Amino acid sequence: MKVALKALEATPAVARAFRASELRTAAARSSSDLVLRAAALGYHPARSGDVIIVPREKWLLSPSATTHGTHQAYDQRVPVIIFGPGVKAGAYKQPATPADIAPTLAFLARVPIGPTDGRILTEALATPPITRQRR
Repeated sequence: MKVALKALEATPAVARAFRASELRTAAARSSSDLVLRAAALGYHPARSGDVIIVPREKWLLSPSATTHGTHQAYDQRVPVIIFGPGVKAGAYKQPATPADIAPTLAFLARVPIGPTDGRILTEALATPPITRQRR
């Protein structure tokens, strides 16, 4: 496997390659190595493969796919637009990630959700979570 990973990393499009077993740990998900951390946060045991390939900056590994999951700032910055009942009109400059969408929508829909990597985008809510939970 090490030889295969090194061969992948030697290609022009590949920055890093990881075995799935490297990404399954809590240490990988909170690593100071930004490339490892991004790969670990994007890894899903039921859907990801045995090898995770991280493209070099401004490279796509498929002509028809994007990820928003690399460590590159341009790939992580995604505009989030939400509207409807319970949402305040406005533009908010607080950092948000794609991981924040599910907990925010679950909160607005009053659907229970398990632990997530994201947060509820409280700054965009008409009624803060603490107030709404007391009803």
